[in-house]
Amino acid sequence: MDISSLCIVVIVTFLALLAFLSVIKKKVSGSGTYTSGRDIPGLKVSHAQHGNLDLITKHGGFNGFLLWLHQQYGPIAKFWFGEQMVVSIASPQLFKETSRMFDRPGLLFKMLEVIITEKAIQYANKEDGKWRRNTYDSCYSHNNVMKSIGMLQKLSEEMVGRWSQIPHGEHVPCRQGMFMFAIKAVMQSSLGNFFFQDEEVFKFWESYNTSWSDMEQRFLKEDFPQPGSEREKIFNEAKKYMYDTIAAAIEVRRKRPTTEKRKMLIDVMIENNIPYDVMQCDVLMFIIGGFHTTANSLLWALSFISAHSDVQEKMYQEVKNILGDTGKITPDNIGQLVYTRQVIDEALRIAKIAPYAARFDDDNDVKLGDYVIPAGTPIIQAINVEYNDPARWPNPNEFDPDRFSPEKVSERHPYSFQPFGFAGKRKCPGYRFAYAEVTTALANILLSFQIQGVKGQEVKASCGLLGALDDEVWITLEKRSSGSVQPMK
Repeated sequence: MDISSLCIVVIVTFLALLAFLSVIKKKVSGSGTYTSGRDIPGLKVSHAQHGNLDLITKHGGFNGFLLWLHQQYGPIAKFWFGEQMVVSIASPQLFKETSRMFDRPGLLFKMLEVIITEKAIQYANKEDGKWRRNTYDSCYSHNNVMKSIGMLQKLSEEMVGRWSQIPHGEHVPCRQGMFMFAIKAVMQSSLGNFFFQDEEVFKFWESYNTSWSDMEQRFLKEDFPQPGSEREKIFNEAKKYMYDTIAAAIEVRRKRPTTEKRKMLIDVMIENNIPYDVMQCDVLMFIIGGFHTTANSLLWALSFISAHSDVQEKMYQEVKNILGDTGKITPDNIGQLVYTRQVIDEALRIAKIAPYAARFDDDNDVKLGDYVIPAGTPIIQAINVEYNDPARWPNPNEFDPDRFSPEKVSERHPYSFQPFGFAGKRKCPGYRFAYAEVTTALANILLSFQIQGVKGQEVKASCGLLGALDDEVWITLEKRSSGSVQPMK
């Protein structure tokens, strides 16, 4: 998931909320400190300053709190974010009613500023945000994504080639491989051929990990570095390396403009004279959004596939039949991998990489169902709650790709499953690229290997600011040959 994708996957925990209380001064309409919201079901104020933060703590963080909140009050419910009333919705129909809203409440995403700065498209609303999205989105159109398939196939073959050199029986760590693959893919699709060397890719990943981990430590644990400390120096150096890499790519592209018919993100920015500082932070948003969500989608998918041999075999047979003798993903055959897409969607649903989205209208009241939401009120689209609703997803914690068969999909409300966010021009612009990337990688892996999980491994979601895995995903590989599985040498 790109900018928007990244934007919608931030999970605000109690400590993050507490860290922002000092900046929450805005009061919504109505008499007194709080808007009454008498007609909207939900919570009363627990604390004059902290609102309902005590209940968020009690339920183990924001995700658990939203699940509990909607169990208690139904598909629409209010709570208090400090002195600010927030309304959370959790039904496909209510998602649809808010889907065309564009503006995003920056309050819920303020912690990202330390990395991406306040000028990033993450915080751009109204005409500025709409102009940037309209300008950038064409880079990730269907036609442009199809022109990237050859590059994705090549990167997948390189990854499979490296795995083929691993001794038989050795435990294979997937995290580094998936992140390296995803970083290369989003870099080459957005910046051109500037970013090729593994050493550069690995250092960029390390820099991202360093800066992101420090940012989480600041806002989830209220542990801020001392000015001039070694920790602050390490953070600044990591952040600087990412921005310097992007700056170098921009300069290379300025001196050697593309001759391709497909315009990449960097080309569109240069042609439209985007201010240099805005260009850097927006490129970084696209890149982090692209590789973080895609790499974690691949990790979750590999974890589920390795634990479900029947699903893996069905995927393998589909890939083998569709790709035929060439064994390559092309623009003509990628759309035929229907079951593979079902597996990806089910992995996204259970993993909840994008647990909620958020919108608001700063100028007008918003009517949702039978309720009127005061202007300026953040509206959370609680996607995670919907994905756990047994009325639409029987046994919601079980991995079952058949939920996404064409027949089952046609029976559900179209807004029941929106893993890349909603419309209103704030849906993840890179969702087509993400599907193509994950499909190409999985098809190449399964065509070459039968994979198994390591016995005793327990895969869990982390509790950071983004949906991710808590630990490494370990697998073992058996090499396929002529349609059968052969031990690796």
